Parts: sequence; structure tokens; C-alpha cells
Amino acid sequence: MKPQSRRPVSSGRKVRYYIEYLVFRGIEMAIRLMPEIFLVGIARFFAFLGFKVLRYRRAVSLGNLAAAFPEKSAAERYRLAYRSYRHFAMLMLEFMKLTGWSLEKLERRLELDIPPEVQEWLDRRGQEGAIVVSGHFGNWEV
Repeated sequence: MKPQSRRPVSSGRKVRYYIEYLVFRGIEMAIRLMPEIFLVGIARFFAFLGFKVLRYRRAVSLGNLAAAFPEKSAAERYRLAYRSYRHFAMLMLEFMKLTGWSLEKLERRLELDIPPEVQEWLDRRGQEGAIVVSGHFGNWEV
């Protein structure tokens, strides 16, 4: 099979992508400077903008929820989809905020709950290192 060649990106698209990048970085810097108390309100704004104004992938979200939860009413699925957008917006804002934190601040703010038997196993391994697989709980991005 012949590999597909990529079309060159037009200069107009390059400018658009660069402007989008600058807007994103500006929002990220503003989030880092803001007190954390404002994040919930900002997350609600972005969820409202994405779900109700721009309707970004709303039909896909509602369709997926209809397939997964046919027993729920359309109103329940609508609320669930909107709350999912709010939750995702909050995660993204928290992630932006966390990327500016020092290791010391992360250690002060985050709680790592390692079961004693896992900690003993890790301690026995010493400096070898290990790959530990767990469920997806909390902010795994950290």
C-alpha cells in the first residue's frame, strides 16, 4: 500500500493555527494567574459556550448517550451531556493550572493513597523502578 502524502498547509491556515495557538496560550496564562476559586465559574462558561452556543459535538454526545442509556429520557441525557461538558472543562482548567505548579506545591496539594502492600512491594524493588497500573481515579494527568 502506498503511503498517503499530506497536502501542504496553506499560509492562511498557518496564520489561523498560529492565532488559535496564541489565544489558547493567552487563556492558559490567564488561568495560571487566576485564583483557583474562579475556575468553577470559568468552567461553567466554557461548557455553556461549547454545548449550548457553539453546539460543538453536541449531537454526537447525545447520540452516544442515547445508545448507552436508552432507558433514560431525552431530558436526562441532555442534562448528563451538559454536565459532562462542565466536568471536562473543569479538568482542562485544572490541568492548565497544575502545569504552572512547582513540584513542592504539587506535593503539598495532592494526596497519593498507596495501599500498604503495594508500598512494601515498591520498597523491596529499591531503585529498579516499576510500572504500576491502576484505575482511572482523580486527575491522572498529574
